[in-house]
Amino acid sequence: MKKILVTLSFGFLSITGFSNSENPGYPYDSVNKMDVKSINVRALKDFKSRYGNIREGIWYTVKSGSVSYFTIDGYTNRAYYDKKGHWVYSLLSYGETKLDREVRKAVKINYYDQSITFVEEVQTISGLVYVITLEDKSSLKILKINKEGEMEIMQEMVKK
Repeated sequence: MKKILVTLSFGFLSITGFSNSENPGYPYDSVNKMDVKSINVRALKDFKSRYGNIREGIWYTVKSGSVSYFTIDGYTNRAYYDKKGHWVYSLLSYGETKLDREVRKAVKINYYDQSITFVEEVQTISGLVYVITLEDKSSLKILKINKEGEMEIMQEMVKK
């Protein structure tokens, strides 16, 4: 569970960090866009086996290896690889309609008055976790749920 929380934290940081990677004032010097020829072959093969119908995406080097940014259904997704080209984890983003039916059902039973506005699926070697943003007219919640249905509110905010 601790590994998943660390992974989630890194994922949230990467959302904001890489979105600014084209900025000249970008503070993280260890992130560079990769030439296709320099991408680890093992990482490319794994990427194609996981996301076969997706083009290669944009690859970046990071301190611990490489990351591929790619788009599915208008959402930016990321796949992280270590320096040897082994898959570490993926962060897939999508809307409510793509969410697993059983997970959506469990969320809706507990939070029936709130809308699911965004889903981030965190795939790791140790399992799968969903980070779900719920919203109604007065509040916003970020919920973490695993495949077993265990839910935890990660963050709760009140709208003004």
